[in-house]
Amino acid sequence: LVDWGLPFASTGHTTPVTLLSGFLGAGKTTLLKRLLENSRELKIGVIVNDVASVNVDAQMVLSHSAGTDGLEVVQLENGCVCCSISDDLFSSITTLLSKRPQGYDHLLIELSGVSDPMAVKKNWEFAKRVRHPAAMRSDIRQVLTLVDASCFASDWLDGNPDAEKRNQGADAATAVVSVSAASSVVARPVVELLAEQLEAADTVLVNKADLLSPKDLESVEALVSAINVTAEVHRTTFGDIDPLVVLGRKEECRTVPIAQQDALSDDHSEKGSVEGGRSHGHSHGDQHGHSHSHGHGSSPAAKFGISSFVYRARRPFNADRFQVFCQGIRGKLEKESGGSRLGGLTGLLRGKGTCWLTTNHLYEHSWSFAGLTSTLAKGNPWWHAMSEEHREWRAAYPGMDKVYAAVRAEAWDLEGTYGDRRQELVFIGGPDLDEEATRKQLDECLLTEAEMSEFMEQHGHEQAPFELSFENVSMRA
Repeated sequence: LVDWGLPFASTGHTTPVTLLSGFLGAGKTTLLKRLLENSRELKIGVIVNDVASVNVDAQMVLSHSAGTDGLEVVQLENGCVCCSISDDLFSSITTLLSKRPQGYDHLLIELSGVSDPMAVKKNWEFAKRVRHPAAMRSDIRQVLTLVDASCFASDWLDGNPDAEKRNQGADAATAVVSVSAASSVVARPVVELLAEQLEAADTVLVNKADLLSPKDLESVEALVSAINVTAEVHRTTFGDIDPLVVLGRKEECRTVPIAQQDALSDDHSEKGSVEGGRSHGHSHGDQHGHSHSHGHGSSPAAKFGISSFVYRARRPFNADRFQVFCQGIRGKLEKESGGSRLGGLTGLLRGKGTCWLTTNHLYEHSWSFAGLTSTLAKGNPWWHAMSEEHREWRAAYPGMDKVYAAVRAEAWDLEGTYGDRRQELVFIGGPDLDEEATRKQLDECLLTEAEMSEFMEQHGHEQAPFELSFENVSMRA
């Protein structure tokens, strides 16, 4: 075991954690202040993250909550909470737990407007695997994402990564998310971050609801429900919400003060950390997937006819033809929307998944489509494209053994010779989403029989180089 040299043990009271997510100006700090006003007798630890050099949010929270009993606030400046185990996030949790070794009733972590909650959750899971005391004494129980209803629809259709944003409090770069792709840093569109923040959420607050008409507000809620069918959605104004929605997610979070918890039965024990993803009920044995309705009864998604389907195939896409397909989607949606920011709930709303391309064919690619923007990012080598030694080495990294086992169980080609190399794309859209036409267009992007034969003859024997990157640290044998 690693001796972390921290002033508290890895065992003891496990504190539930809520991540507060949302783009710049969505109202996270206002919500946080309201929660602290109505925290009752709970002992709460707060971490405020900001991308600017001066943490204005933390200063506001500290000023607002001065003198509050049982409250501890830690601020991060220029801190990245999405990166490695040694980052500022776990240092801040360590600071909080050092101040109160017996733990807290709840930790609230306000992420910066450009943070990806899923990256934070993965980082947390890794920290637990190596038994970092701060991670062992805390559990992410909920991701709560705020949506600025007044401009969400326009942001959704805005593909410009460096567009000027309202009330940023930082330079224009804060509207850009940088990722490593093909050995270079690229700017990701804001809409892609919005989608990821929504998809990671257990609860979504459609904030500033008073600034929209009932019809437009319903359209925003329908889009939110289409992107994340399982999340609870609440309308709020100035972040006014029952604290139990945040501090106590159903039966999973303890909202009784620590002093009273001895009376709780063993049935209320911890349930473990939230898993990184959620099931959508798709069968992985079905070659092309199936469509189904997102919604129950009178939900906004059901009212607007939201549906989805999964496209699967075992041949690579011709990269040029797939690019034409992506350009065609954008052109069609631009024509359908007619410049309207709230009337575009008819066609494709969201697309994402894993691609096998003829370029860089030894590597999987992640495809994302949101609003009017399509992005493609090169990832790690396909497991099947590695040597046996390479696979064993990669699977030995903490947590990767489960990833490999899941790929073998759910995505491996048991009848052919392609392993995990595949197309697996999810499409979510409104009533005008034409599944048959979309499948036909994607089929036309695949290599033909003749092209596939030539492709395998030229490249079938190739293996990926023995190289892998974790958290932007490249390792090569």
